[in-house]
Amino acid sequence: MRVASIFLIAGCGFQAHAPTGEEAAPVPDAGFDAAQCPASYDVRFPPPSSSRYRLITAGHAAWTQSDACAADLQGATHLVVLDSQNELDRVVALVAAATTQVNSIWVGAVQQATAMQPLAGWMWFDGSPVTGGWSGVEPNDRDGRESQEEQFARIEKTKLYLQDSSGNTSSGALCECDGKPIATAAAAAIAANRPPS
Repeated sequence: MRVASIFLIAGCGFQAHAPTGEEAAPVPDAGFDAAQCPASYDVRFPPPSSSRYRLITAGHAAWTQSDACAADLQGATHLVVLDSQNELDRVVALVAAATTQVNSIWVGAVQQATAMQPLAGWMWFDGSPVTGGWSGVEPNDRDGRESQEEQFARIEKTKLYLQDSSGNTSSGALCECDGKPIATAAAAAIAANRPPS
């Protein structure tokens, strides 16, 4: 597969991941080896990334895709956490080049249900704050005011940056196998934003 280089809008930069609050960011088991990842995790990026990835091309709600990724290898797989601008660039190139049933993919970022502003309370599934990757008016919670309508992050083929979206939106997903579990705070935010069953 050929992947074209894509340049993103300046100002989308990332900072090193740091845990939110008192919770330390999850670290992989010292004995974790990427060779333990399921065979379906067949997408790899050049170093420094040691993760393996699985692209889901069928569309589903954010929590459905999150559950599917997490079930692949308990405590080691989840929706992709973008650690750097380099990883974001590689993911958007993958999305742009992929043949999918839908025009977007979910990534591993969620907003706390108690957030009072569209840019507040966003965290990666490892518990670190989302510090970059947005562009233009994103995140905007649809109308620029926080109304808890758009609590999950995705990337569209035609908008190659993070955008907030309703978890009910049907999107593909990119799962990551890196030996790290979903942080407790992120799991709580996912659950709080999931509709009642």
